Amino acid sequence: MEYKYVKIEKIVEENEKIRTFYVDRNFIFMPGQFAKIMIPGIDEKPFSYSGRNCFTIEKKGPFTKKLFEIKENDSFHVIGPYGKGFFPISSDKTYCIIGGGCGIAPLRTLLPYAKHAILGGEDKKDILFFDEFQKELGDNLVCTTDNGSFGIKGKVTAADFPDDDLLYAVCGPEKMIKATGDKINRPIQTYVSLERYMKCGGSGLCGQCEIGGKRVCVDGPVFLYSEVKGLVDSERKRRKDGGLEQHL
Repeated sequence: MEYKYVKIEKIVEENEKIRTFYVDRNFIFMPGQFAKIMIPGIDEKPFSYSGRNCFTIEKKGPFTKKLFEIKENDSFHVIGPYGKGFFPISSDKTYCIIGGGCGIAPLRTLLPYAKHAILGGEDKKDILFFDEFQKELGDNLVCTTDNGSFGIKGKVTAADFPDDDLLYAVCGPEKMIKATGDKINRPIQTYVSLERYMKCGGSGLCGQCEIGGKRVCVDGPVFLYSEVKGLVDSERKRRKDGGLEQHL
C-alpha cells in the first residue's frame, strides 16, 4: 500500500468536538476497517472510515487538534485499509447496529446492511448521522440519551433490543460495549469494534494494542464478542499519560 494525497472538499461540524472530513477520493474497504491519516511534517494516526470518502474525527489530543486546524481545500495523506471489519456482509439487512457517541461513525458504513439501529449519546447532539439512520430505518431506529434530551433516557442498554435472528454490530466506549454485549447474550452473533492506542499505526509490530494475545490493529479492530468477552474492561480508563488521549 502507498499513501494517497487527498484534498479536503468539505468539513461538517457534527458537534463542538466532532467533525467529518470529506475528501476528493472514494476508498475501497470493509465496514469497520481503518486507515492512517498523515499530516506531512507532523505525524500519522489511525482512524476508522465513516463513509466512502470521509472520516469522522473527535478532537482528543495534539494530532487531532492539528487536524481541526485544516480547512477546506487543504490536504493530508491517507493509507489503508487496515484491520478486519464486520462480516459476513451480504445483500440482506442482517445487522442490528448499536453505537454510542463517536462509535456511531464507523457503524455508518454498515447502514446498508442494517435492519435495526440503537444509537446513544450524552445529549441529542451526540447522535451522529441521525437523519441518515432515520431515513434508512424509520421506526426501526431507537435513540437514547443520558440526559433524556432525546429518545429514551439512559444508556443504549435502556432500549429494548430486537428479537429478530440478527447479527449485532457494536461500537462505542468500552464500558458500553461490555454492557451491550452482555445484554445481547449472543456472543457468536455479536461483533464489537475495539479501540486501543496503536504506536505502530497498524502494522502489528509494537504490541501496544494487544488484548488477551490479540492485536487490535491486525486481528481486529472488529472481533466476535465471544473472542473478547472476558477481556473487555468495563472500568478501563482512557490513558491520558502516553496513551490514546495524549497521542490522538
